[in-house]
Amino acid sequence: MKKILHLFTFLIGLTILFSCESSRAENGDLLNGINGTESGPGSGGGASNDKVLKKVTSIDIDGIASVINYNYTAGKLTTVKVESDGKTDDYTLSYENNVLSQLKIVQNEGTTELITTLNITYNGGNVAKASGNTESGGTVLMKNDTNFTYDSTGKLKKANTILSGEDPENPGTYQPATTMVSDLLFAGNNLSQWKMTMTNLAPPPIVIPPVVIVANLSNYETNKNPFATLPIEFTVVAGHFMTGTNSFTGLSMNNYRSTTVNTSEGSYSTNYAYTYDSAGYPTKAVSTEGTLTFEYIKL
Repeated sequence: MKKILHLFTFLIGLTILFSCESSRAENGDLLNGINGTESGPGSGGGASNDKVLKKVTSIDIDGIASVINYNYTAGKLTTVKVESDGKTDDYTLSYENNVLSQLKIVQNEGTTELITTLNITYNGGNVAKASGNTESGGTVLMKNDTNFTYDSTGKLKKANTILSGEDPENPGTYQPATTMVSDLLFAGNNLSQWKMTMTNLAPPPIVIPPVVIVANLSNYETNKNPFATLPIEFTVVAGHFMTGTNSFTGLSMNNYRSTTVNTSEGSYSTNYAYTYDSAGYPTKAVSTEGTLTFEYIKL
């Protein structure tokens, strides 16, 4: 858990600790996005920008590098490639009536190829739900349903995901196996607290205690958050179905300089120092846990 805690503190804007769960194979990954320059509900993120995030490179305290490339077509995010620890995940985005409607994710787990397809629905301009399956060799391994709740100002308040596996005694029927719940608090246009609760469900009398991680983000500066240049829809839906990509911190307009992460194993804090380009976009973030570098393009 100590290693996970450090990773969470370093990559809080990039990852959500899927290493705490039983396997990526059960859960799949998720990225999504629409027009990189469109505004969206929920925060200052995704508003009109001079340029958008093109590439993120992270090098952690152990020297392990991860690279994310964001690719755009006619102003829309269309593919994303994540390369980390010798593995590559590919994401393809589909649109209907200029709105993101489906995301297909292809992951290679050794000799096994996992394909996750998610269908996205909206309510009043907000992403309301994301649901779909993870398959391998034509066999459905998991079903997933995520519901999103917003506060009165339109900011994301809660994301609730249920992952269901097939009941071995009743083939063709699925039962909840894992739940993931994120509770978000904002201070103005920036995320101040992210509480993540992950629960693996088991039949009685087995009880597995939930994993609860609370990240407090503070000491925000006034420059532009690189992940806020990505679409709001991308940020909202990506929160529970990705590794090594942006997550809910993309809902903040600015960049946090201090984080404290609390778990049952203890507390860990770190601070970040940023380097900016002439337009005020961060090009590098450095902490005791590693370094992030950012590259941009104009659409």
